[in-house]
Amino acid sequence: MSAKKIKTNEFELAFEEILKEYQSLLTGATEEGLDDAAEVFIQNASAMSPVRTGEYSKSWAVYPKRYYLRRYVGNTKTVKGAKGSNIPLINILEYSTKRGNRHVQKIFNASVDGMINAVSQKIGEK
Repeated sequence: MSAKKIKTNEFELAFEEILKEYQSLLTGATEEGLDDAAEVFIQNASAMSPVRTGEYSKSWAVYPKRYYLRRYVGNTKTVKGAKGSNIPLINILEYSTKRGNRHVQKIFNASVDGMINAVSQKIGEK
């Protein structure tokens, strides 16, 4: 931000320009922080996932497509269904009437503070 002299009638435009600069800085820092927050979730998900063979806990990943101010994390492990199709194991573990135990919400709840800290830290660096 520069200290330049402006005319009184140009103040509104100059102030708007300054706000756009801050918005750009905050958006960039937030985007970087969200990448770090997704990694915090993945670390917690790997540690807190049900373990049988270990493949499920190692299969957490951020979806490759990036969305504006959002990150999506999922589990890529699939298993063969009754009709031979591949079914995401996360669906069985979350929603099955026989095996479901809703562990993803627990992982999310345990990750919230760390994810917020990751984003806040990136914003604080700017």
